[in-house]
Amino acid sequence: MLPQAESDEDEMKDESSLSFEAVSAIHSFQKPIMKVMFDPIRQRLIAGGLDQQIKFFELIGESDFGLRLQYKIKMPNSVFSMAISRDGKHYAAGLIDGSFIVKSKKLEEMKEGEDADDEMKMIMKAFQPKEFQSTSKNYKYFYRGQYGVMPDPDDIVQGMKGKKVKLQKFEVALRKFQYKQALNEAIDQGNPEVVLTLIEELIQRGGKSLEIALSNRSDDELKKLLEFVKWKITDYRYQHVLVQILRFTLDLYSSVLGTGLAPEVDQMVTGDMLKLVEQEGQLGGHLGELKGQIDLVMKMQAVFATS
Repeated sequence: MLPQAESDEDEMKDESSLSFEAVSAIHSFQKPIMKVMFDPIRQRLIAGGLDQQIKFFELIGESDFGLRLQYKIKMPNSVFSMAISRDGKHYAAGLIDGSFIVKSKKLEEMKEGEDADDEMKMIMKAFQPKEFQSTSKNYKYFYRGQYGVMPDPDDIVQGMKGKKVKLQKFEVALRKFQYKQALNEAIDQGNPEVVLTLIEELIQRGGKSLEIALSNRSDDELKKLLEFVKWKITDYRYQHVLVQILRFTLDLYSSVLGTGLAPEVDQMVTGDMLKLVEQEGQLGGHLGELKGQIDLVMKMQAVFATS
């Protein structure tokens, strides 16, 4: 079986077929996929793309492989390339802005005297090619377990109990399918990353999840939503999502806006929002003119180079 990525779609193709027939496909990305690879240790497919996410897919079935999304990891920027270590515990990602990120599962607890350099050695060893790794038996191998101490049964029981992870308010509401309440709680936190992550999650769930979160809002709730959109809609990192949210919101409340029933909301839409849209439109016009000038310079350079 061979993995293949085409635009925003992952496919598994049958290698035994001369035509490499696609046996399964999944649409899970909103933007083109830049890298797809197979993890033989855990038998899973890993893909990363321009929507700033690395997603892990489980292979379903024994003969006709299917794909099912296990979980995803949000990255700071679009993923251009990535790799995973041979043991499947570490992965590296190269982002489109030139940054390089290494993520690892929880490493072994450091012994006394070890520092960050020892942790870096563990990560580098995981990515080291197999032919460069030593296969000889050392002192630790021959004397393994000689000086180990058996744990007390009470300690084992206490360790198994552990602490429960406390969910945030918007996560609790999301688990109860209270989408409007979840969006309100996320906005109240004042963290745009949390709000955008929640909105993307609602989009991923499909159906009417996003519509439920935006509809049936009171004046105060609608004003709170529009204030957040006005705050971050000029930020290019969130603009592509918030523009769609604003369009969807205006469609939902088109029968109420402008009627005078909610004067503060009307002022935000016809005053503040309109002013921001006009400013962005002027900026887009200036950028278009600048692009035309750059194209002209490049064409003149090409003419002088050939003459």
